[in-house]
Amino acid sequence: MKNVVVEKSTKERIESITIGKEKFSLMDEFNYADGGTIIGIMDNETLFKEEFEGTEYNADEAFFSMEDDKAVPFKNVACKLDIREGDGGYVYFFDNEGNELYED
Repeated sequence: MKNVVVEKSTKERIESITIGKEKFSLMDEFNYADGGTIIGIMDNETLFKEEFEGTEYNADEAFFSMEDDKAVPFKNVACKLDIREGDGGYVYFFDNEGNELYED
């Protein structure tokens, strides 16, 4: 007989985020870029804590508009989406108005 141990996380996770009329939910299809499935969502606060807090990087110099290449202040970054596509994956960012961003 084999022993089975199941561990459950107590860490909260974001199930969905809505920006204007667009809603992104975990495990939904992602209809931008190369497509794929949304497997992770970080809001602005979580993104800052996990990727910038305590580092030498300036978050206000990290994000740019895909439309015009202008810098976007970090306070305007709405979310980071982790996308699984085929055997790989990528990340995608949106600002508070639903505009697509890229990270430099």
